[in-house]
Order: sequence, then C-alpha cells, then structure tokens
Amino acid sequence: MLKGGKAIKKPRKIGPYMVLREIGKGGMATVYEAKLPSENAHVALKVAHGNQSDFLKEEAENLANLVTILDHPNILKILPLPVGKSEKDYYIARDPETNSWYIALEYVNGSSLRDRLNREKRIALREAIEIISQVGSALDYAHSKGIIHRDIKPTNILIKQLPSGKTRVLLSDFGIAKTGTIEGIRGTIGTPSYMSPEQARGKDVDYRSDIYSLGVVLYEMLTGRVPFDGAVPDVIHQHIHQPPPLPSRINPCIPEKIERIIMKALAKNPEDRFQSVKEMVTALKVAVKASDETHVIWIKGPWLWPRSIVRVRRADRRLGSEVWDDLWGFHGLPAQSGDNGGGDRLGGMG
Repeated sequence: MLKGGKAIKKPRKIGPYMVLREIGKGGMATVYEAKLPSENAHVALKVAHGNQSDFLKEEAENLANLVTILDHPNILKILPLPVGKSEKDYYIARDPETNSWYIALEYVNGSSLRDRLNREKRIALREAIEIISQVGSALDYAHSKGIIHRDIKPTNILIKQLPSGKTRVLLSDFGIAKTGTIEGIRGTIGTPSYMSPEQARGKDVDYRSDIYSLGVVLYEMLTGRVPFDGAVPDVIHQHIHQPPPLPSRINPCIPEKIERIIMKALAKNPEDRFQSVKEMVTALKVAVKASDETHVIWIKGPWLWPRSIVRVRRADRRLGSEVWDDLWGFHGLPAQSGDNGGGDRLGGMG
C-alpha cells in the first residue's frame, strides 16, 4: 500500500506491529504504515473497522487461497503474519486490543493512479500505455491461472518508485477476485464506473470483463474522465445500453488508432472485445509506435539562405498536446531540432 498520510503522535501497536502512521481510511478499513520492532522493513496493515471485520476476514481468506498463485512482479503481495505456532502461514489475525481483523500487505513507496489523476487529470500517452502494459501483464498472468479480478480501477493500481528512478506498477485488491472459466462467474460486485455491461447486469463474467474495465481506465487516463458518470443507476444503465463518447471528442490529440483500441475494449458484447489482455497491450504498443510522428500544422519564417530557421507547431501524439519547436537547417540539409519556443501562433507562412 501507499506511502504518506497522517503521522501518529504516539505510536501504538496492532498485534506485534508498531504503527508509524495512518496512510488512508475507507469505508471498510484503515491502512497504516507499520513495522515489527525487530525489523526495518515496513508493511501496510489493513485494519477492518468494527462493523466490517467479517468482510475483511472473507477478503483475507480469499487472498490467502490465491497467495501462492498470484506470484507476479506487478501484483501487490499479501504477507504472512508473525503469529501462530505451527508451520502454516497465517494471513489474517485479530488484534487483541481492538478485536479488529487485520492483514499485512507489501508497502509501496509511491502513489495510486487515482492520486495521480486527481492531481494531473490526464496522463501522457506513452506513460498511460506503460501503465496499461504493466497492469496488463499482471492481469494476463492472473487470467492464465483462471483468476478474474472484477474490480480494475485507478484506486487499485499503485505506482512504485524504484531506486533507478523508474516506476513499477502494481495491481492490488484481489480480495474479491474469483476463479472462473470461459463460462464465467456470477455476481454484481465491483465499482459502477468501471463495470462491464455483463457485470452491471449481474450476469456471468469472465476475463473479458477485466478487459472492459482496463479500457475504462485507459479512457480516463487519456481524457481525464470516465465514459459514464452520475448516479449509480444511471451509470449502470449507460454501461449496458449507451455507447461511450469518443475519446477524441474530449481530447483531440488522441491518435485514431489508440481510440479504436479503446472503443474495442469497451464493446458491449464480450465477443467484440479483445480476447486477451495480451492482445490489447500488443495492439496499443504497435499503435503508439505508429503515432510517433511530427505533424506540421503551421510554419513561420523567416526564410534565410543558406540557413533557415523555421518555427513548427506540431501535434505531439506522445505528449497528448501541441507544442512549438524551433527547427534549423542549412540549404539542402535536413532540419534539426532546436530549443522549444513560444512565438506567434499564426496560420500560413510568414
């Protein structure tokens, strides 16, 4: 779980762990950064609120059943607790002081995708594709093991800062994940804004439901909004019956090929979607490579011989925005990039 949050003035203990700070609080649980007194490694403790203990216990038991299966670098790990006297690993325990159930999770030095979107609204195209690629790797692995996540959303996508300066994306909250075949599993569980139509109907779902939800996440990263918003009944109705607005109508810099991939992932009929996450990620990588082009819209002089200085306004598809470049070149030679500039935004040749 995530770094940051409210410092606790007087550290207290949960089970054998010393609590360092509160990371966040939700309707069902509070998450704390904590450590064992004898160790330096930090963990994230998820502690159920009193009236939600049964839910967390069910989630933890489900995770414990999946923990040996979900061993992947892009999946957040649930950690065994230092309790019990047998050789069996325990993944949930009850705090003797508060009587609340708690579980320990891998501690993440970073933020959630939800936090990023709240701050920045949109994510640049190349970074968005990289996030989808890493989440897709986790999902593809889970699907190969017959596990369907059922709650893909920005809150459950964590971005960890590595010492190298790169980032590692982790998919969390497999607590409501289920094993299922192509015939699927039944149940209306998930988050309405990211639910597939079949999930919203409470019908059988399979791995293609996760692909739809992943498409919603990509849509939101590139446009700054989810396809359908509003009251829960309205959102569910729209997922089932209405086509999503074209992403390019919200962000005109989204390449057409990327838009087609998003719309295919958001098809109402699972048969019309990508049939694997790997297929979707491969299509995105091919499309983003093809979109790495500079599109000259306006050119402004002066035209000097033998050297020309040309100011070019280009739609940078990688950045999802339009910027100015100064290009210079000698007569008969290709122009080369110079410093980005400002300048007049005048149409035509000057």
